[in-house]
Amino acid sequence: MAAPAASTTETFSLALSLAAPVAELEAWMADAAPGGQVVYATGVVLPRAAAGVQLVQRWVREGLVDPVSRRDPANPRQFQFIAQRRGAVPAVAGAAPREMTSATRRERDALLALLRDCAVRGRECPSNTGLARALDLGGSHRGRSRASYLMHLLEVDGAIRVEGRGRNAPRLVTVLAAGRGRGKSTRDTPGQRE
Repeated sequence: MAAPAASTTETFSLALSLAAPVAELEAWMADAAPGGQVVYATGVVLPRAAAGVQLVQRWVREGLVDPVSRRDPANPRQFQFIAQRRGAVPAVAGAAPREMTSATRRERDALLALLRDCAVRGRECPSNTGLARALDLGGSHRGRSRASYLMHLLEVDGAIRVEGRGRNAPRLVTVLAAGRGRGKSTRDTPGQRE
């Protein structure tokens, strides 16, 4: 009788997104001319927790770079997240400018006002469903997606900073835009008061 085959279990991790190392980004920034670009992350979603992404987001807030994204030419299911050095050089071809309709601008401004109110009053940031309902976008998938998109616009524009707190936990949103509530954050755990 043959001995039973040994059972092995293999584990692996699948990276949906990758970010450039901080040292590589710092070296690029030291030599970057106005209009110069670097791909700081690639993937399905922006890996916000990665040190390289946080560095670029700090540069955006400081006004040193503009964030740009486009479909990855090698894999259209993914995006390239690009930092473009600010200066007098116009945007490089292939990176579509963010044209905003007046309706989108109104929705974005209404969302910022809602987030300012939550931060000033020490409330949690509502879920995407709650944001969609508060902005009269409905609670459907389309409304939630629209609310998520508007949050992304505010974050890319440097008006807010968003920190995820894990699944089913409220996001921590800090208002960075000038005006009411600047520097204040939403409550990050239920029942906590500042």
